[in-house]
Amino acid sequence: MGPERARSTDMGQGLRYNRVKINSLGIDKPLLVHYVVLAAHHIIPDIHNARDSEFEIDENTGGISVNQYLETKEGVFVAGNSASWCSGSLERRRSNVCDHARKSGNVAGHNMSCKGEKLVYDFQPGFRSYLPLVDVEVDGFGIIDSNLKTVGIWQSNVDDAWSETSALSKGIVYYIHEDATAGDRIVGCLLWNNQNHIEEARKLLSKKESCTFSGILDLKNKIQFSEPASLNIMVEKKKVPTFAEIKTSIIDLHPKAKKSTYF
Repeated sequence: MGPERARSTDMGQGLRYNRVKINSLGIDKPLLVHYVVLAAHHIIPDIHNARDSEFEIDENTGGISVNQYLETKEGVFVAGNSASWCSGSLERRRSNVCDHARKSGNVAGHNMSCKGEKLVYDFQPGFRSYLPLVDVEVDGFGIIDSNLKTVGIWQSNVDDAWSETSALSKGIVYYIHEDATAGDRIVGCLLWNNQNHIEEARKLLSKKESCTFSGILDLKNKIQFSEPASLNIMVEKKKVPTFAEIKTSIIDLHPKAKKSTYF
């Protein structure tokens, strides 16, 4: 029995509670952790001029509301992280990633200058991060929020794992919006060393019907990257502070921070 298997609990029916092993990081022994946190910079769009111009502001996202053509008023277009657009199955949202800024800029530019049919912005933007010290590449799409329930589908090598390898080297983490009335649905996908399935993740999030599922085991077949029998499932649900909560805590401790340009 390998050390990874000794540190995991078999819950039956393909469910296993396991931990992720991270190598390198300048230490002699690998770290065994329950989960990995991806930290991203928080960007607040400057929409003061938009409010003065009486553009419609989406109070939920803080962005300027646009239609499917990225148009906020006739002949006026918005692109990048200031735009709040209807994103397929994810309803209205705003995104800070470069992927979205580049693609939405192209669509808005075309629609401003074209004399014919306008382009619909139906792109699912994402981000990519490569962690060379641990040899991990992640690609995220949709809503990646640590406060959401996550279901990780992992290609496990627990039978072959040894002290210098990880049993969870490849997988997909689904971010789940829980709704007791309408039913749970997928709102985000994080691909872990799984770059061959980027377009499948985008396609999955583009339609509401593809984001629904009948049970946790059904998620093994949403994006098939390995034989179902070789896949294990990890479920997490935690509460982490939001940016607004962190901001409030800092201001309570340091009142002068309220005037800081970083907020």
